[in-house]
Amino acid sequence: PSPDNFFDFAPVPGKRIVVSIPQQRVRVYENGALKWDWATSTGIDSSPTWPGVYQIISHVPNAYAARWNLYMPLFMGVYRPVPGQDFTNGFHGFPTRGGSQLLWTNSLGTRVTYGCILLSDTNAQLLYDWAEEGVVVEIQG
Repeated sequence: PSPDNFFDFAPVPGKRIVVSIPQQRVRVYENGALKWDWATSTGIDSSPTWPGVYQIISHVPNAYAARWNLYMPLFMGVYRPVPGQDFTNGFHGFPTRGGSQLLWTNSLGTRVTYGCILLSDTNAQLLYDWAEEGVVVEIQG
């Protein structure tokens, strides 16, 4: 079958997000042209970000990760690391622990997350507003 049959949504034409784990960069393309190129932080060795081709599957204004007691603003789900579980890795802005302790604000460009793709709050807002469900996300290892 076509790889598109494995996607949750029909791919959005003209929009693509490419994440480079080695370069710690997020590059956003619109109609084949580079729109944005940002520093990012991806997962640590013990909880890595998974390379692959995915798509934006959800938007949550302020997602909560109970396992780490983190609130993740402007969360956009990309893939489920545990099939069948209601747990998603994706893009988000700087998280807070316990609702107040802001984390990783000086860490962009290094691997610090538990598998998610961290952006500055400003860039997370831009991406959140631009990328609807179905936008293809390519994560390069």
